[in-house]
Amino acid sequence: MKTRIKHLLEIPFRVIETFTQIFPNNSTGCKIRGLVYKTRLKKCGNNFQVSLGVRIENPRNLEIGDDVFVGNNSWINAIGEGITLESEVMIGPSVNIVSNNHGYDYKTKSSRFASGISKHINIGKGVWLGSGVFVGSGVEIGHGSIVGANSTVVKSLPSLSLSVGSPAKVVRSYEESN
Repeated sequence: MKTRIKHLLEIPFRVIETFTQIFPNNSTGCKIRGLVYKTRLKKCGNNFQVSLGVRIENPRNLEIGDDVFVGNNSWINAIGEGITLESEVMIGPSVNIVSNNHGYDYKTKSSRFASGISKHINIGKGVWLGSGVFVGSGVEIGHGSIVGANSTVVKSLPSLSLSVGSPAKVVRSYEESN
């Protein structure tokens, strides 16, 4: 019963979220959508920008730094252990970030009703996730890294690296510069 009431309490926010889709996909519209989400997040810095069609689930488990941008039609599900997007993270269009994975029930030989497995995701400062990237539970992407379009990140990636592929693999490392 508590779960049902909890879901009903989400309706007013989802109406407001839907209403924000009328704003243009420019800096002003993205900032307005960011401000609407900011009220629901665990923690949120300044200048959070959200493009059209973005869906954020379980926002109370999502921490956002300063100057974070989320591109069109991206989906962020901070279920369970949650997600941290540090400052200056840039998320391209159609990116999926999910902090939970389906389990497997060996008795029923099915994943459908098995318990999920949740692990925290941390995306470091200045990371750029290209269009269509998927980031799975338990992943840490080090600061200043770039993940190429349509890559699948299921293992942690080091700082200052360029990674591509499915699964994503480091193809180049960058050195710190002053």
